[in-house]
Amino acid sequence: MNTKRQCSRCGTELPDNTPDGQCPKCLLEFGLDTQPDRAGDPSNPSGPRPPPIPAADLAARFPQLEILELLGSGGMGFVYKARQLSLDRLVALKILPVKRGEEQGFADRFTQEARALARLNHPNIVAVYDFGKADDLCFLLMEYVDGLNLRQLERSGGVSPPEALRIIPAICDALQYAHNHGIVHRDIKPENILLDQGGQVKIADFGLAKLLQRTGPDPALTRAEQVMGTPHYMAPEQMEHPLEVDHRADLYSLGVVFYEMLTGELPLGKFAPPSQKVEVDVRLDHVVLRALERERERRYQQALEIKTDLAQAAAAPPVSQPPPPPDPAVAGWRAAQQSVHGPAVGLLVTGLLNWVLVPLIGLVAAYFASARDATPSLALFGPLLALLVLSSFIIYAALKMKALEAWGVAVAGSILAIVVSPGNWIGLPIGIWALVVLTRPPVRLAFAQKSAGLDASTSVPNPATERAGDAPRRWFFTTATVVLIGVGLILLLIVGAGLVFTTLPAFVRARQVSQAQAALALRANATVLQAFTTNDVPVAGHLTVADDAWLLDAKGSQPVTLYELADLNVGPGALFYEADLRTADLEGRVYLELWCRVPGRGEVSVRGRDHTLSGTTGWVSSQVPLLLAPGATPDRVRLNLVIEGTGRVWIRSVTLSHAPRAR
Repeated sequence: MNTKRQCSRCGTELPDNTPDGQCPKCLLEFGLDTQPDRAGDPSNPSGPRPPPIPAADLAARFPQLEILELLGSGGMGFVYKARQLSLDRLVALKILPVKRGEEQGFADRFTQEARALARLNHPNIVAVYDFGKADDLCFLLMEYVDGLNLRQLERSGGVSPPEALRIIPAICDALQYAHNHGIVHRDIKPENILLDQGGQVKIADFGLAKLLQRTGPDPALTRAEQVMGTPHYMAPEQMEHPLEVDHRADLYSLGVVFYEMLTGELPLGKFAPPSQKVEVDVRLDHVVLRALERERERRYQQALEIKTDLAQAAAAPPVSQPPPPPDPAVAGWRAAQQSVHGPAVGLLVTGLLNWVLVPLIGLVAAYFASARDATPSLALFGPLLALLVLSSFIIYAALKMKALEAWGVAVAGSILAIVVSPGNWIGLPIGIWALVVLTRPPVRLAFAQKSAGLDASTSVPNPATERAGDAPRRWFFTTATVVLIGVGLILLLIVGAGLVFTTLPAFVRARQVSQAQAALALRANATVLQAFTTNDVPVAGHLTVADDAWLLDAKGSQPVTLYELADLNVGPGALFYEADLRTADLEGRVYLELWCRVPGRGEVSVRGRDHTLSGTTGWVSSQVPLLLAPGATPDRVRLNLVIEGTGRVWIRSVTLSHAPRAR
């Protein structure tokens, strides 16, 4: 037969899953408050309370203590100021009423609080020295804090924002320490935040702490219907899902305390940010509102995160402080500088591009001129020199424009960038852009101020003075300049590579033609150094004699060395390699090659590709001239026959001649 159980305090019938002793309502009111009773305080339990235990009765139960006075009473008992005789120190003695000390469920909860506190050793947490039961009284012997709690401090004159920014980080340190040890306070409120005479912050009353890491069996003291905490300071999950509460509930309660410290009000209903109620840094709104997020996943996840954000807000100048009024002259100067920067850089790139391309064009022209005339005409370099001078002026104008100096020079440089080749293919849009910018009245005024000595460039302007739309416009022109420069450089690279791969062979060929023409000019004064017949054995041993000539039956492309001479002792001038050639069924071509080795200069060879034979021919005379530069005296010469293909080749009347250079 089941017997009905009743709450020992209010007489309400108890549910089956409620620990023996008291109903959930009474347990909710059953806190460890250290503050004196306050009429009308919502945290103060309602209903009659038992009278305090006389000091004489306590002295008999605690002979090791000298009971000095009653500090306060709360829902969980009484707090006395006492002296611990053995250590001669002041302590706080917290005891339960006699009737409640006899309740098994409440005593277990009291033991839980003591063990939770005993695990904490932090300068910002009230220390527990001892706990136990003396006769019929459960007690806690704790550190005595000589000072006020935060509620009393608020009522005595309020807490200023700087004081709040000093107190909250200390609370964060204490909570982070407790959370790291798996302990949740669950009842952070002004009454449980103490400040001693030196301003040291202490957190008290871990009576509602929830141990997340238990080493023993879970006594299941916190049931689903037992909501622990103070309603106005409790996180939403403490009311809705009390068994799922974790350390983030303390961070919500801390947000409530912080909001109350700044505004003097509780964040009830649809509340305004602190900066809209009092004069505080608007960055504190973010800290407070994030701590008060209803969804704990969007809340701060660690107490140290709150401390870090507060430190950053305290280190920087207050956002609410208005900026100094901008100087109109400096603002105009800044706007003009930003306007001319892009086109000035574009003009500079145009001038530099001309300086790259003009010498390259001159080099090409010089090589082609040398193919026609041994001495290129000086008239060729006149226009190129003029282009370089104009390009230098464009560079000078770009530098002046960037410095807001010489407005006329900047205009002239912009016009030249449009017309001067070859860089005007990017100079055309840049020059037009520069002219448009230079004609703006604010830019002309900035040039005039600089010429008059009114230089504002050393001032530090306020970027907020820019006109609306300046930033997108500047971004567009800056991007366009970078794109144009990039495209120009890519095209320059392509053009340069094309010139190298397409014109270099022409340069070499033109040079060879020029040297051949110079050598042939000396042909009339040539003397034969040596003439070879079929009686002279060639270097290549696979030649045969036929029709009073050397015969080569070529099976593939090959160079053939006919004769090699050493130490000719010839001076500057020209060498001539001559021979008669005949071919039969030659698929390819054949020609002469004169090879020389010059000490200190390396090897030089000239091939007679202008006089090649192929197919079947009669006897044809061929020659290869080689111009010797001053001081170039070959120490070895080879007379070669180059066959590119297959067929039969005859060669006769091989001679090597030399013509000295005219003095």
